[in-house]
Amino acid sequence: LVPFQLGIAYQSNRSGGFEVYVERFPDLGGRGLISTDGGILPLWSPDGRELFYMTPDQDKLMFVSIDSETGFTAGAPEVLFEGNFFQFFSRHTYDISPDGQRFVMLTRGSAETTEDAAPLELIVVQNWLAEH
Repeated sequence: LVPFQLGIAYQSNRSGGFEVYVERFPDLGGRGLISTDGGILPLWSPDGRELFYMTPDQDKLMFVSIDSETGFTAGAPEVLFEGNFFQFFSRHTYDISPDGQRFVMLTRGSAETTEDAAPLELIVVQNWLAEH
């Protein structure tokens, strides 16, 4: 469950396949379907104006614009990123910076491997919050 001042975003397979829903909070009720073709791992943007989720195959990061000025209205889902994203037992493998301008995502790299391919590289940034 991912809390937000207007609602809780969650995934459920009540329809037979995983979809993303939002439900009012703290007075539960008024469930709304957010995803249109499957969805898992929902995450609110820091300002609450967008909701992000992965497709069930975790090959696309989707986003939905949220209008909370006149109640709660969700826009149509759109693809934000496509890639070879890492899957980790239904755990979030992506996050959003506090200012909502950057994403951190675990990827599996390219599916193609050749002898000339560059070695895998891991870049670790310490105290990255202190740089902002």
